[in-house]
Amino acid sequence: PEQVQTGTMRVHLNVQNTAAGKANISGALGWAAFDYNTTFVTPPSCVDFTCYHGVSDIFRIPKIAAAAFASQRDPSLYGPYVSIASQWTPGVSSGTVLVGGNCQQVELFANGASRGRINPNAFTNLPHPMFQFTGLTVTSGQLRAECWIGGQIVATDTRSTPGAATRLALVADDSAIRADGADMTRVVVKALDNNNQVVPIN
Repeated sequence: PEQVQTGTMRVHLNVQNTAAGKANISGALGWAAFDYNTTFVTPPSCVDFTCYHGVSDIFRIPKIAAAAFASQRDPSLYGPYVSIASQWTPGVSSGTVLVGGNCQQVELFANGASRGRINPNAFTNLPHPMFQFTGLTVTSGQLRAECWIGGQIVATDTRSTPGAATRLALVADDSAIRADGADMTRVVVKALDNNNQVVPIN
């Protein structure tokens, strides 16, 4: 569920932010990169012999928490990045929305109305702190985040309220493989709605 994913993101952010704020700590590991099978079944993050506190799921598909780490990349080396940590679903999503980005400022729009352009204001010890917007009323529609660097919009991210699945998409990691009996690739099957978003299970 979304609340679990955003909670996992905040756990990772808390650890990284605390470590970044201490001069005697050179870095911190994020446990865990991926969901994994286990014999440990203690709730809340481990259920039915699988632990779900990874940044990516057991199939290596990034979850909401992945934005916490992707947003720390240097924009001059890896390009600008912005990601909304919400699925924007009434009755599920929080009215406090975190946006990750290696931006100087982020402007957030809810159903076309600006909720302001702000400087980073959360987890401020990080190289690229997060942008936290509060007091939003979650209604069906769309969130859009604009990443500003040097007075220009350099990246955007859009989240629409998930709809019903309307089609399946098959995406392979590789466009070709060698027929040598050993080469292989992964094919991910995605259930997509009319906005080409993966339909979540809440």
